[in-house]
Amino acid sequence: MRVLRQLNKRSNNLGISPSVAAAESSLSARYLHPYHVLLSSNLSDNGLISSNNNSSAFTQRRLLHRATHSSSICHAPLLSKLHLSKERYFHTNDSSDKQSHVQKNASSNNTTHNDNQKKKKNKHPSLAGPITSIQQAQTAMQHLLDQLDELPALSPPIVLMLRDGGPRWSLTEQELRQATLQQTHDLFDAICQAVKQGHLKPSRKHAEELSRLVECVLYNYSCCCSGQSESRKNVKQATFPLSNKCQQVLNVLNKEWNLDIQNNHYQHAISVANQEGNYKLASSLFERQIDPNAGSTPVPVAIDNPQGLYAIAMLHAPSDPSASSTAAEHVMDAVQRLIMVSPHDQTAYVLAAGNALGYAGRWQDHVEYWKSSFLSKQWGTPLIAAVMQACWLCQKPDEAWNVLEESNLLVIQSQSSPSVVATTTPGFGGEWQYGGERDLMDPLVRDMAMKVVNSFQPPNNNQEDDAASNFPSVSQVALDLYRQIQQEGTSISLDALTGVVQACERDGEWQEAVSIVWDVLDNTKEAQHFWIVSGNHLLIEDRDRMSRASPYDAKQLYRDMGGLLASVMRSCNVSSNFGISLFLLSLLQNRMSLSSENGGDADPSNSRTTALLAQIRDPDEVLAASMVSLCGLRCYKDAMELFQSYSDALDSLSANRIYEYAKANDTRFGTLVLGNPWTSAQRHIWALTQLVDTLKGKTNLHEEQRLHVIHTLAACMNSCINAHQPELALQLIRWIDGEHFQYAMSNSNFSLGTGLLTDALAAEYIIALRWANDVPGAISMFEECLAKHQSDLSEWKMTVSAGLMAMVAGGRGDDAVKVFEALDEDALCTKCYTTIGRYLSEKSDWKEVINLYRDATARGFSSEDLSFMAMRAVTSTRIENRLRILRAIVAECASDVGVDPQSWVTNRYWHIKRELGFDYARLLMWWNDPERATLDELIHAIKEFDKEVSSELRPKNDVLRAIVKGASLLDALHLESVDGYERVPKSVPQWTSLLENVLTTIQDSPIHCDPNFIDSVVQAYKNLGCSRECISYIQGIISSDFVRLRKSTLQEVLEAARMEQEMELSKDIEMLLNTSY
Repeated sequence: MRVLRQLNKRSNNLGISPSVAAAESSLSARYLHPYHVLLSSNLSDNGLISSNNNSSAFTQRRLLHRATHSSSICHAPLLSKLHLSKERYFHTNDSSDKQSHVQKNASSNNTTHNDNQKKKKNKHPSLAGPITSIQQAQTAMQHLLDQLDELPALSPPIVLMLRDGGPRWSLTEQELRQATLQQTHDLFDAICQAVKQGHLKPSRKHAEELSRLVECVLYNYSCCCSGQSESRKNVKQATFPLSNKCQQVLNVLNKEWNLDIQNNHYQHAISVANQEGNYKLASSLFERQIDPNAGSTPVPVAIDNPQGLYAIAMLHAPSDPSASSTAAEHVMDAVQRLIMVSPHDQTAYVLAAGNALGYAGRWQDHVEYWKSSFLSKQWGTPLIAAVMQACWLCQKPDEAWNVLEESNLLVIQSQSSPSVVATTTPGFGGEWQYGGERDLMDPLVRDMAMKVVNSFQPPNNNQEDDAASNFPSVSQVALDLYRQIQQEGTSISLDALTGVVQACERDGEWQEAVSIVWDVLDNTKEAQHFWIVSGNHLLIEDRDRMSRASPYDAKQLYRDMGGLLASVMRSCNVSSNFGISLFLLSLLQNRMSLSSENGGDADPSNSRTTALLAQIRDPDEVLAASMVSLCGLRCYKDAMELFQSYSDALDSLSANRIYEYAKANDTRFGTLVLGNPWTSAQRHIWALTQLVDTLKGKTNLHEEQRLHVIHTLAACMNSCINAHQPELALQLIRWIDGEHFQYAMSNSNFSLGTGLLTDALAAEYIIALRWANDVPGAISMFEECLAKHQSDLSEWKMTVSAGLMAMVAGGRGDDAVKVFEALDEDALCTKCYTTIGRYLSEKSDWKEVINLYRDATARGFSSEDLSFMAMRAVTSTRIENRLRILRAIVAECASDVGVDPQSWVTNRYWHIKRELGFDYARLLMWWNDPERATLDELIHAIKEFDKEVSSELRPKNDVLRAIVKGASLLDALHLESVDGYERVPKSVPQWTSLLENVLTTIQDSPIHCDPNFIDSVVQAYKNLGCSRECISYIQGIISSDFVRLRKSTLQEVLEAARMEQEMELSKDIEMLLNTSY
């Protein structure tokens, strides 16, 4: 604003119209055009604009992420400067440099008088003449650019866009573009008229301003070029109106005004010619620009946007893409001439040539040039990187990998060798090697190698070929290259890192993929240096940076790593580690929220995931992986809600398929709302994450803080194990120890190798190792605990119990029994007795089970599980008075929970029936009459069903099966001759009503889709003679998705359909029966 106020003040003093000055000020305040920066160095004389000029602001800006207002050309500051600094020449026809010099050197006595005379003479002059024409042309053009603000931003298209056909214009955009071009023509005509009439003098002080104005005109042409695709298709019949106009502008600048053509002039003219397909003109302009005999300054060639080299490649490219050509030779010849002027930029020019040939589709020409040219050794390893990049751009990763292998820069050795990947370079003799050593690969080449590593095909691994069986996998090769980067401390491109992760996904190495994500998140936290760079390849400065900080912004890195995260999540999902997949997603969410301005206040719900998907790259892949993880954890409703909450989900085919799968399984199995183990685990993980963020950065923790972290971690691990995600529990403890509390925990003698910080944490760690199939590790940790805590094992009861379970699971049950017998009573607990009793039951050592139960009861360590084991031991032996012993065990169990024995047996009847069988279960229920025991069980089932339905609880499956079975036995029950069973239905309508009530109750229960239960219902309807009800029931079942039916069930339904003359249903069932499944 200070600059604008100065501009208005100066304009008023010098007689410039206030309205014009205000308009110019408004334009300068609204638009930040790159040429405003370029012109600032000339405008700093009078203090209007800061002299801090970044000349590379335009060339280094990201062309793929253009600013919204980059199209608006701000000539107002330039015109204001022309009025201010050249005011005498514009308003006095007889002014000259000599007169100006005389006035400036007049005596101090006459200064005031001369200034007053000048003010009188120039008071409120009119801006007639060429300068007014320039302003009018600019104002009209600016008006059109204002209309384009609501449309996609204008900017010269890069080579990548040209390869894909150039920018696409709508009808409205096309009309505005044409109008803007016309106003640009008018602006250039006004400038020429001003020069012709002598108001702008190229030979005097206006030379630089005219050069800048021409540059702005050419830039506008490159932005608004139509990109005539028809011209590129038929060059012979094409016309190039705008490129010819650019050539005319350059001729006026150079021949008529005798001004030098600058690099930016050439750049914009070449861009216009490329857009129109006038490669001959573009190549000619570039040849003039890089002529080493012209004594020009070094030509800047953007590696990722080599317009001039691309024009040469396209000019010499044949119409047949498969035909050979000399495009590579002409491009590399141009590179040689560029190097003659600037040898320091050799690597950049070579890499730019690779991109140019890749965008032109001439990868094979580049490969042939590399193989046949005698200059290949002179270009060195950057040429190999350029050739690989050309193959990569043409979607030929296999060819890029072949180039790498043929260059001998990468020698794959067998796994028996000390190093999986050798990076010697015998093919390059005395060439300078990166890092000054011969065993280091150039990071540019290695970065490309990691991108195309998935094209590496190891020899077929068969039993007859021992050499092939020792050959490393793709992931091993990629990981070895990745470890070299870690050892050398160099940078890596994000696409290369993604290639390593995808190689791990290909080979199922999910642990390595997860560790890479840890590395990414660890190295971007707080003030640590970033070692990942944006883009799909390293640049020269990235290679030379070594271990210095990368300019890649952490927020942008998190947004760009969507593809990498999706690959890791898929790897975890394949190995059923769904929890780790979602935990990594939540960590990225936490990183992005912590790095944002709004802070990290959020919750572990789908709303956070939806917000993340709206910000990251490749959101469809992350969405699909997240939904698979939720389905794997049987959170089908959550997967469906995530799909519905993301607005772009319908465009993802994979997400739609997963949604249908989740919907069908939610209908079949349902989603637990209360008691869902993953819901509990997710809540604990969120609490742990919040606690870690609160204590982050502290070097020492108080005892209460330390115990709080440990107890929260132990509870979190326990919930993850209950959700069948033990690997996540292990990752959590490694995350806590390695990321945030390494120093703080070390002061507390915390050792992850032993896990002996607290009893609860050590026990959960052993259990997690056991469920993660690392039983030897769990046993080793338990044995270390026994050796270290012999004197205080009474404080490690949970660890002892978990260790005994690990020994039993590891096939060392006898050793577990010996350890159990050697332990003091103070070190034992109820779980220890249960673990040993379960092992003895599996061995059918019933005598020892009974003795163990007596010992546990005497010591107060009895449990219901051990009691059932004892009852099984009693029924499995020929011990006398078995029923009396069973009743005694029941009495002890009932006494422990404070109920009478009959209530205890009634509440656990179905469990007792499964453990001991129907005969012992009915005797314990005092159903002594075997002929009436079935009716007794049926009335018990009906009473329990009514009780649970009235309490709005889901009936037990055993209860439902017993009722359906009773309907099948209606004739065998002889209810008409038995008294005392009034609650049992005695007629067919009563049974039909009861069955309908049962089937209505289980609509949301998984048993609704159980093939055995469906078959029992069909049998019940058949025995009741209710064919119509049977048909209605099975029609509803068949209409459901993912419901499996037994063949015998379909045959029974087919018979009922024929009986009821349901021909359509009969045909459908016959078709199902004829289909093998």
